[in-house]
Amino acid sequence: MLAVITAEVADLRRHAVTRYVATLADFARRHELALVVAEHEPSDSGLTRALFGELARALPRHRIHVILIDARRVADSLALIGDIVDDGAVAVAVTTAGAAGVAGALADRLAADVTLRLTADARLAAARPGT
Repeated sequence: MLAVITAEVADLRRHAVTRYVATLADFARRHELALVVAEHEPSDSGLTRALFGELARALPRHRIHVILIDARRVADSLALIGDIVDDGAVAVAVTTAGAAGVAGALADRLAADVTLRLTADARLAAARPGT
């Protein structure tokens, strides 16, 4: 199964990064995934880096590629992410735009089986329509 999962960096401020990483790592050990992370503040990048570092430590046998989504070149970025996932790696897309729009376009591009969101309490849930 291939899933596109969205996460809001703002939620990381309220909880320990390790809870989010545990959820994502458990999923990635069993399924293919592309993660779309929304950063809304300049200070979010530190939390994003912490998330990626912990995820890499939790998944030592997985290749993880982080892609910064340029709002002017979304199509190019989606093509690159598609290549990364096709190659068997975990793709993490970081965007300052809304995660839902990027995730929707990415799910279409990848023909993902499901689109999920990482909730504030570090659980995976079905993506809400329009989010």
